[in-house]
Amino acid sequence: EQAEANQQWNLAVGYYTEAIKIRPDSADPYFKRGIIYVNYLKNYKAAVADFTKSYELNPSNMLALYNRAAANLQLYEFKKTIKDLDTFIASNPDMAEAFLNRGIALMNLNKDLVDRAIEDFNKGMLLKPAMPNLYRARAAAYQLKGLKELARADELRAAQLERGQ
Repeated sequence: EQAEANQQWNLAVGYYTEAIKIRPDSADPYFKRGIIYVNYLKNYKAAVADFTKSYELNPSNMLALYNRAAANLQLYEFKKTIKDLDTFIASNPDMAEAFLNRGIALMNLNKDLVDRAIEDFNKGMLLKPAMPNLYRARAAAYQLKGLKELARADELRAAQLERGQ
């Protein structure tokens, strides 16, 4: 954890790897190493493996499932992302980021799912109305549907939110 505090990501990964060797049945070091892989080292395949192991060892840690979905989204594994986020949202329906990520995965998986993606973006906006990425994602969905005015309005709103308006 000291290596993390000093932003020495590779060193922290090494320490978590050693912790796993000592206690391979502990979910926490897998989870923490996965966080470093996904957020700092951008090693999404390693992150997926760690979050999978962490979730297997502790199925009540829904954040392992959420983070695995986020890593899979980066890997363009849209079906896996949606499956994990469906489970996550069923037990945690108040996290706007989960709706954003599932909407993005839906939109990218199949253009016929754009309406479902828009529903997710709308749900996310109800939870976090000042989150610019939700508006940007919905703008992209509106573009796919040919709704240019609505897309422009969402792009404008995202820019306003980024400026603190």
